[in-house]
Amino acid sequence: FFENRDDNMKFNNIAPRPREERAALKDKEKIEEYRLKQRIGGYHKYVDNAQISQPDPVSSHFISEAERFDKDFASFDKKKREEEHQKKLEVIERKRVEKFERDLHRWKYMDEEEDRNKHRLEYMNEHYLTGKKNKGGAAYNVISLEYDGSTEGQRLQRRDDDAKVRALVRSKNIDMRSN
Repeated sequence: FFENRDDNMKFNNIAPRPREERAALKDKEKIEEYRLKQRIGGYHKYVDNAQISQPDPVSSHFISEAERFDKDFASFDKKKREEEHQKKLEVIERKRVEKFERDLHRWKYMDEEEDRNKHRLEYMNEHYLTGKKNKGGAAYNVISLEYDGSTEGQRLQRRDDDAKVRALVRSKNIDMRSN
């Protein structure tokens, strides 16, 4: 039987897997870890857990032993406290400036409002009788009953004289018609 065997025909003999390896292939994490180790194409470089604490010197998470163990935590904490204190001072200064500018704006607005009121009163004094001191609303002196020398006083005197004339004319007409 073996004599007729062709040398071109070879068997693919696979070595049997030990029990631990077969059990590991049933665990999903172990399967994923095994596949990542066998992965090609540059997607993921598998790093064994044993080498995590010994990174490559050119990597970003590498630090020399001298730097790892030469730490002055008191000075680091002091520097951190000083930075926080400086930030607080900057916030306080910024708020102070904002309040100062807001007060300046408020005072400027109040001054402008006072100027507007002053101009309004001046306009009213010039164009209306309001705000004029010791000047009555009528165009005559209330105590002496004399007319003012202003145009309003002359107009009032003319009006009163016309009313007196009309009263005399009316009394004449009544007198003539009744007798």
